[in-house]
Amino acid sequence: MLQTLKTILIKNTPLKVCSFILGYTLWSTFSSMQTITQELTVPLCCYQMPATIDFDAPETINITLSGKKNQLASINAQNLAVHIDAGDLPLGNNPIAVTAEKLFLPESIKLVHYSPAPLMITTRIK
Repeated sequence: MLQTLKTILIKNTPLKVCSFILGYTLWSTFSSMQTITQELTVPLCCYQMPATIDFDAPETINITLSGKKNQLASINAQNLAVHIDAGDLPLGNNPIAVTAEKLFLPESIKLVHYSPAPLMITTRIK
């Protein structure tokens, strides 16, 4: 009996193939639901800039995002940018809070951290 069980476990190719497929499916399912963080460098984009105003701001911002592995993989990092409405900024130093809405992120992905913090945009007349 022991020899028969050992022979079935060692030499049964269909059992090995089915076990491999089941194991891979379970691993793939559970790993895609894992929450991970990802660090990216994104550009700062200002729109509605008045022609008479000069802006001093960093060109890029480092952000840390958190979300499910499959959702973060679906984001195209080349298309991410921090969008700032420059038409609403008064003259002088303007501290800006970077939010997920300014990055146009889906609700399932959270902005964990950004730097430089606080983001400072300085405006002055040309």
